Amino acid sequence: MQLKPITVIAVVLLVVASLLVSGCTTSTTNNTATNQPTTSDMISSLTTYFNSTKKEIITNPFKQITLANHTAYIGTFKDGDDKLTPKIHNYTVFVASNNTDAKTLFAQQVNAVKSEGYVENTPTLDTQWRGWYKSTTSDANGLVHVTVCEPHSCTATVSNEFALRDPSSFVVTVERVSNT
Repeated sequence: MQLKPITVIAVVLLVVASLLVSGCTTSTTNNTATNQPTTSDMISSLTTYFNSTKKEIITNPFKQITLANHTAYIGTFKDGDDKLTPKIHNYTVFVASNNTDAKTLFAQQVNAVKSEGYVENTPTLDTQWRGWYKSTTSDANGLVHVTVCEPHSCTATVSNEFALRDPSSFVVTVERVSNT
């Protein structure tokens, strides 16, 4: 009995398909995924967040720098027309390497803003610090927020953009708010 070429092809395809379904083959393709966002992805994500979620106007787009021996993203935004008294927001977003690094960086940033003249506005938390500029009663001269975010637990803040892109990152943000 002689098999026709089409029959041989069909049998070979059937054998290959059954091996694939049963998992008896080895793939040579490396499908390793990475959580690390590219700089352009992160900048795009942050910009989108501020344009759509916060309704803020970009005055200095986010850019990546090295600050305090950490990767940081800095950008400046102005409140949109939906605010009675628009403010300017200067953001610095640090990416920390682990929980110890995040705690240290958070403490360093709190000390830095205190040395600039910001006075603590209580209550503050282990993960958040808020201060008013040279005042204990009003934010009229400016205010600052310093926050630290654990992986997988960010709320709807700028830190959340890092959590979405790289869920393993600890993030410290410093937001300085001043009058326009």
